Formats: sequence, C-alpha cells, structure tokens
Amino acid sequence: MNDVLISVIVPVYRENNLYLKKCLDSLCSQSFQNMEIILSDDGMTEENRELAETYMHQYPMISRIGGTNEGVSAARNRGIEKAQGEWLAFVDSDDWIDPQYLEKLYAAAVRESADIVLCGYKRVYETNEEVIVKDSSFPMNSEEYLHHVLNVQNGFGFVHMKLYRKSLLAGGVRFHTELSLAEDALFNIEICGSAQKIYYIAEPLYCYRFNSNSAVRRFRPDYARNFQKSMELTDAVLQKSAVPYQRTDFENYAAYHVLLILVNYCCHPENEKKGIRSIKEVLAVPVFAEAVRNSSFENLSMTRKITLAMLKCRAYGIANLIGVIRQTQFKRSRS
Repeated sequence: MNDVLISVIVPVYRENNLYLKKCLDSLCSQSFQNMEIILSDDGMTEENRELAETYMHQYPMISRIGGTNEGVSAARNRGIEKAQGEWLAFVDSDDWIDPQYLEKLYAAAVRESADIVLCGYKRVYETNEEVIVKDSSFPMNSEEYLHHVLNVQNGFGFVHMKLYRKSLLAGGVRFHTELSLAEDALFNIEICGSAQKIYYIAEPLYCYRFNSNSAVRRFRPDYARNFQKSMELTDAVLQKSAVPYQRTDFENYAAYHVLLILVNYCCHPENEKKGIRSIKEVLAVPVFAEAVRNSSFENLSMTRKITLAMLKCRAYGIANLIGVIRQTQFKRSRS
C-alpha cells in the first residue's frame, strides 16, 4: 500500500500560519509515510520560513516552493504543478490531522475503487470543538456528490478533509485565481465530471481550526462583490457541466452565501453603508435576488430559516436586526 505516493499541499500565508508547527507535526506523524509535503509559500513570515527550514532538514519529504503573495488559489495551484504523487491532499497551515488520516483515506480509496475519499471533521474553537460527521460511511456517484457539495453546511465543498486521485485534474481543473471566496467549492464542482465514485468515511479525522479573521468572516469592502463573482462563475460552470444537478441546489447554495453577506458585510460595524440600504443593494444583484426568491429552506438552522424568510418577504428591518444580533453573538462566542 505504501508504494503509492501521496502529495500533501499546504498553502502557508501571512494571515494563516501561526500554527504551522502543530500542522507539520501532525503530517510528519502520519502512519502512512510514503508522502511528500509541499509547503506552498504565499507570503510566509520569516519566523515560519525558518521553522519550515528546520523541518526540511529533519524530514527530506518536505519541500517549500513559491514565496510571493498571490493568494491561496495560486498557492494551491503551484503545489499541484509540483506534486509527484498519484494522490493529492490539501491541508491548511493552521489545521492538523489525525495520525491515521492518510492511511484511512487511502485504504478506503483502494477498497472502494474511489476517485475521491473524504471524511468528517472537527471544527475547533478557542475553548471547545464541534464534531461534524455523518451517521455512517457511504459511496456516491458524481451527481450525488455534486448535490452534497452545493449543501454548504456539511463541509463537502471544502478541499481539505479529502484525498483526490491526481488524474482527475488531467483535463486542466485548477483553482480559479480570480476568486478569493468559495473557490474550493468551485474546484469540487468542476472535478465532479471526472470522478466516477466518491466515498465518505464517517470519522472526524481532520481538525479545522476556526479562524475568526478568515476571508469568509472578516470585513472587506469588496466582500459582496467577491461573492457575486464566485456565484456567477459557479452558475456558469454548472450550466455547462455534464453532471446533472437540480437548479434549486444552486439557488440554496447562493442563498446561503447571501446570508453570510448579510451578517459579515451588510451588518458589519465597519461597513459605512451598513443596514437596510446595504441589504437592498445586495438583493438588487440578479444572482442574489433569484437565489433568495427561489431557494427552499432545506438544511438551514432555524435562525437562518427565519432570516431567509424575512428577505423573501422584504422585511429588511427584521433581517437587519437579526444580522446585527448575529454579529454581536459571533464576536462574543469566538473571542
């Protein structure tokens, strides 16, 4: 089994590399040892470059490439081009993995003749953790996998917690460097057409560190515009895809991101245009308006269902109030 090489790509960038040592320790402690670890430098601090050098001297399987700050998509793409393995795994530099992570995912790939294997995960906060895992393991075809990817809250759209057969990328699938949000879900959507079988392992083998300053959560003036670009490109890709999908799945996917925009942009205290005016501007965008209008309430928490209902009936004042409350709760619970 260990004759097969797995390439583990770790993008490391200035805003996301405070926990690099824990990440590297978990990789170097894997029971599956026939791997290469590619640190794709996307603007690392000098301290972490020195840390990387220390590990590279001790573990010849580790290498570092890049060095310019071009974004996580470009960093991952550099890793893909460098990778020599038959299989690819992506691990974020502030996350860590179970000692048997690669062994269990690869064993399932062989046993199930799967092209993609994924697992459950733990979302780790400062003082507690949340286990996100299905009740049992199961196989999927590409259509079923696409349905799960478009259900944002189950984690299937992330690129970490997965093992990919590298040959799936032979057609040129890469991360879109023009996107800074939801780029990993689009990668999974595009790779669906090449995957014959996907298998899910009902074990939380990946530890995802919740970062309150991540690109999805921090305030940026172009936050809504970046999500708009991502949703429009995803819509275009889906409409050209050979994999069948339900239109409602995309509308639910886009509507979920409208709810993210509501909290993290429209109601963010740093937004000078925050409030009802901002909400109306977002819902004037066709891809967002259609999503809110046609989406169902499937797979949403009660708070999100209520917020979506308020947007559907144009009760923007109530939606804004919910967003403000969520902003307050978010800061308190993650501080």
